[in-house]
Amino acid sequence: MNRDANELLTQWGVWVWQGVGGLGYISPMHALMRDNVEQIGRAGSNISDDDAMMIDNMIGALWATDKTSADCLRVYYATGRSHFQVGQMFGISRMQTRDCILKAVAYIQGRLDEKRAA
Repeated sequence: MNRDANELLTQWGVWVWQGVGGLGYISPMHALMRDNVEQIGRAGSNISDDDAMMIDNMIGALWATDKTSADCLRVYYATGRSHFQVGQMFGISRMQTRDCILKAVAYIQGRLDEKRAA
């Protein structure tokens, strides 16, 4: 895995929404039909479940120490909202939101670099 934090976070944001809207149980026949017929709709994510869960865990670890940055990062990448819209959700300015997101991305990048070095 030699992808940077922005790329992985972007794909994680798509991964978060995959399969949303289902009932939780899918009949085997429906799964066979779904998997063998071209689906038109949202593009799928380009991230493995393992990498997505790793990013999810990193965001969770960040949330334990810096809730605002983790929440801004999560909302920004998972919803595609602008810095201004994310800031409105949390009652902070656009620039504060931008700073929180940059700090959170740097944290994720640092964790990824640690994993590569190990």
